[in-house]
Amino acid sequence: MKKFLMFILVLILISVALANLGGLIALGLGLLITYYSFKKFMKTDSIFMKIVWAIIGLIGLSIAISGLPSLIGVAAAVLLYYLYKDYRNQKSLKDDEYKIYDENFKPLN
Repeated sequence: MKKFLMFILVLILISVALANLGGLIALGLGLLITYYSFKKFMKTDSIFMKIVWAIIGLIGLSIAISGLPSLIGVAAAVLLYYLYKDYRNQKSLKDDEYKIYDENFKPLN
C-alpha cells in the first residue's frame, strides 16, 4: 500500500511540475527582460533612453510577477528530486544489508 501511495504522489508531483512549465518559462523570460533593461538603464546617459529602459523593465517585471505562482512547479520538482534521492538511498541500504549476510554466510562442509 505504501508503494502505491508513493506512486500516486509521484504522478501528482510530475503533473504539477509539467502544468507549471509554461509559467516558469514566462517567469524566466520576464526576469531576463528585467535584468537586461536594468543593465541598459544603468549604462545610458540619455534621459529619454532611461525612460524607455525603465518602461521595458516594468513590462518585464510585470511578466515575471505574473509567473510567480508557477514556483509551485519548482517546489514539486524539488520534492520529486528528494523523493528520488531517498528512494535510491533506501535501495542501496537494502543492497548493503544483503551483502553483509552474504559475506557472513559459510557453508557447513
